[in-house]
Amino acid sequence: MKNNPGVVHTGIFNSFVEVTETGIPQQYEKHYVNEQFDGWFYQSVVKLNDGVATSTSDITARKLADDRINALNKELGQKNRELESLNSELTTFNNIAANDYRETLQSLYMYLEFIIKTDAPNISNAGKANIRKAQGAIQKLKLLTEDIVSFSRIPAMDSNLTSVDLEELLNALLSDMAQKISEKEAIITRSGILPAITGYPLLLSLLFYHLIDNALKFLPKGKNPEIKISSSVCSEGACKGMYEICIEDNGIGFDQNQAENLFAIFFRLHDKSIYKGSGIGLAVCKKIMDLHNGHIVAISDGNGAIFKCYFPV
Repeated sequence: MKNNPGVVHTGIFNSFVEVTETGIPQQYEKHYVNEQFDGWFYQSVVKLNDGVATSTSDITARKLADDRINALNKELGQKNRELESLNSELTTFNNIAANDYRETLQSLYMYLEFIIKTDAPNISNAGKANIRKAQGAIQKLKLLTEDIVSFSRIPAMDSNLTSVDLEELLNALLSDMAQKISEKEAIITRSGILPAITGYPLLLSLLFYHLIDNALKFLPKGKNPEIKISSSVCSEGACKGMYEICIEDNGIGFDQNQAENLFAIFFRLHDKSIYKGSGIGLAVCKKIMDLHNGHIVAISDGNGAIFKCYFPV
């Protein structure tokens, strides 16, 4: 194979010459650009007798996909760095909220208490009432701060991923809540045996605590709670084959259009002056279900509520 002095040789021609002279196969990727085409080819060249044999594959689509993946990886790396920075800031905030902020609120409450006790003769009844209101507001803010810290720490609260017998866990929880259940004169009925799953015992106990506590709390005045707890395997729909645990109550219920909002942090559907709380309990439940690769749904027709927890088998 001889060079023609009238032809401008490309890299491909030179590789043909090298393979012919050395007998060493070559494989390479090459970018071609002209008026009709802009793409990539994979070229393989091997010696065959006194010449060469070559095969060519169009790899333009693969190269474009690789470029897109590289761009996405670069973007993902940037997002990860931003997330790490945000997590660092949240950790700092949590430490401040858990310590300095909470201690400051406690100190403020005690200072007001000191004023009432030491200067009582010099303070009018209206002034005393206002101080008590301020103390009540401080207590609410302290409770809210503790709930925020607890919510942010949920993934780290329980690192003990293990086999959990939900039937035993629920029995223990109901025993712990016996006094509150008795005070409310609640009737709790159960059907089906709760399964054993792989999960975090402390978080699962917290999940059922919030659901049962809500069932005891959100009731019309003068009505005794009736709570039904059942377990089965879902047989249809997107949850088919998953464990389904239902907690049903006879409380005030909610508008079904608000079902998704119930699980948003700090969302309060009912009058906070009547139903105490920070609006974080169901957000905690959703986060716990997410950590267990499950999901939770809320159902109501305005007469009571049903919360269904779905766990993978």
